[in-house]
Amino acid sequence: MKLNTKLTLYFTASKLLIFGFFLAILPPVFQWYSRYTIDKFLHVQENKVFDNIRQNGMEYYLQGEQSYGSYTMLKEDYIAIQATLGDTSNPQQGNINNQRRIVDTDTLDYRILHRYFEADGKTYLLEIGRS
Repeated sequence: MKLNTKLTLYFTASKLLIFGFFLAILPPVFQWYSRYTIDKFLHVQENKVFDNIRQNGMEYYLQGEQSYGSYTMLKEDYIAIQATLGDTSNPQQGNINNQRRIVDTDTLDYRILHRYFEADGKTYLLEIGRS
């Protein structure tokens, strides 16, 4: 084989190898980034909810009911607050995980922030979800 042919094969193989490597790592990188941005969004929403509770009290959400739930129009986001007998031993810690929820007739995957907190002498569970 000529040197020119060997160099051409070497450069082609190395470019294919590098391209294949980047194709292999792109899905995990995109998945990590989407989780990171959704988690950041959930914490921002959590802060907004607690700001509203501090300013207006629990009646801002509950309006005389035991629980509150609200979905956005396209069911991408939701907020739920319900009275519960939960564990408040670590109230500052929010737990985030993935869950499937049935909304109307659709089954949707959500990334959900769960947090127990106390207000007005009662324990509540706050759930903020994003699909």
